[in-house]
Amino acid sequence: MGRPVIPAPKTDILQDILSSFDISKDAAVAPLASSWDLCRIKTGSANLVLKKFWRLSPERAHVLDSMLKACSMAGITPSLLHTREGSTLLRKDKYFYSICEYIPPLAKPPADFVEQGANVVAKMHQILSTIPGQGIRAPLHVEKKTLLKILIKNDLSKYTPTLEQADEAKILTRSILVHNDLHPGNVLFGLDGKSYLIDFESFSHNPLVADALFAAFRLSKGNKQISEKFMSHYEQAMPLTPSEKQHGYLLLAADFIRKIAFIFKEMEDGNTTFMRDLEKYKRFASTAIQWAGQS
Repeated sequence: MGRPVIPAPKTDILQDILSSFDISKDAAVAPLASSWDLCRIKTGSANLVLKKFWRLSPERAHVLDSMLKACSMAGITPSLLHTREGSTLLRKDKYFYSICEYIPPLAKPPADFVEQGANVVAKMHQILSTIPGQGIRAPLHVEKKTLLKILIKNDLSKYTPTLEQADEAKILTRSILVHNDLHPGNVLFGLDGKSYLIDFESFSHNPLVADALFAAFRLSKGNKQISEKFMSHYEQAMPLTPSEKQHGYLLLAADFIRKIAFIFKEMEDGNTTFMRDLEKYKRFASTAIQWAGQS
């Protein structure tokens, strides 16, 4: 989902961050885009990326550190730098920061992007299934009672049955720590021929099948045939149970609906940053509901 534009960090804070990761304070730092939540760092022959986490609490940071270390060791995220204390995350000025290797991306996805994407997502789920995280909620989480009120208020009560059915289906499927935002921008195909996953900030403890289908849906641009091809490759490494196959699209639809509710909640709180994603997620939800009816 979209993000707010984050201003440049103060010079003294930036220098403290670099020093904590044993990077020269003379390193060249510039934003990768209009926002400073992602910065390119050049120092000597090293090309790095500094990330500022905008909604990461200390409680979630502890879990995320374990996730990033495990995924980095497995080679499915860019190599991460560690602080002098051994963490992949640094807290500074109420925010957390991480620094990783810059991976030059391909200009366009490779011919086998479906297989590559499915394999790296399956490998991630294998790794994250070993890390405790029950009860961890996404930063975009909206409580059920509030969610239903938001849907009614915005003439979207048609989604209520899907949410109720998904709550029942969730009990029948496996929940683990998941990425929770596997859109094309977070699946990186590098010039080195490898595929990587980035930006785990939205992680949560939720059904793994919904996380896999989210990646399949987004990478396929809503093409069911390509999405099913993705899942076929995914299952070669991470087999799904009969219940997960039966209820997967229903759980995916519920995920899209919750994102819609979050957008409206943020708007009520005065944050219109995510409004540009509203119609997109409405389309996604409608498509997933349709696919759920066909499964």
